[in-house]
Amino acid sequence: MFWLADQGDPPEWPVVAWGADGSWEQYDDGAVAFLVALVRGTLPSKLLAPRKVGVARERSRTRRAGWSSVETAWDGVQAKLGFDS
Repeated sequence: MFWLADQGDPPEWPVVAWGADGSWEQYDDGAVAFLVALVRGTLPSKLLAPRKVGVARERSRTRRAGWSSVETAWDGVQAKLGFDS
């Protein structure tokens, strides 16, 4: 994912999701709205399938890669936003 920064001011830049197969989707509502919709599972996307927050994840791979602290922080963010685990 990245910003399409070809015109306008940064708050107006659309978010673009790029698929492994070369397909892409553009979201014009801004980064914050994009992230909120992604977390809530309401993002209209074929590339980024909706995912219910709190669904069990395969944690061993993230631990091996050193991501356990990031994952723990993300769990804390979800709790503060009021998402059920």
